[in-house]
Amino acid sequence: MTDHQNEDRRQPQDDSADPRLRDLIYRAGTVIRLRAQDSDWVWDVFTRAQDGDETRLSGLPIEVGELYPLLVMENLGRGASPFLVVSMCAQACAAGAIVTTETPELFEELQTLISEVRSNGVVEADVKYGLDKKLVIIGRPTGERQDVGIAAPGA
Repeated sequence: MTDHQNEDRRQPQDDSADPRLRDLIYRAGTVIRLRAQDSDWVWDVFTRAQDGDETRLSGLPIEVGELYPLLVMENLGRGASPFLVVSMCAQACAAGAIVTTETPELFEELQTLISEVRSNGVVEADVKYGLDKKLVIIGRPTGERQDVGIAAPGA
């Protein structure tokens, strides 16, 4: 990670449905990293500056192509709906974002969750949810493709 990525890793979470925020999260070049904090999941979202973006972020100038911290999502922890977690990963990957994990252990945990949701769906409040689209993501750090998973640490 560059210095830009390590600066102020804990941005306040924005729970609004602001379409501009969604556009920044779900676009090519965004990196969404899962990490553990106090035995729960936390998602750090970094956006890659592109032509046409604002020229400043939190008062600091930005450079096109660099990653910058956007927000921290704490509402999709281990206790969150498995369908919502997997849907977020699928939507991000479909938009060209990268979903990754901080450790191989988290990679395995998330990969297992994705596999279970893809295979069995999720039943919540007597409603069954499932994914229609295939989620194909880069697997192990070797870069080999797998049918289930997310980008492993270092991939």
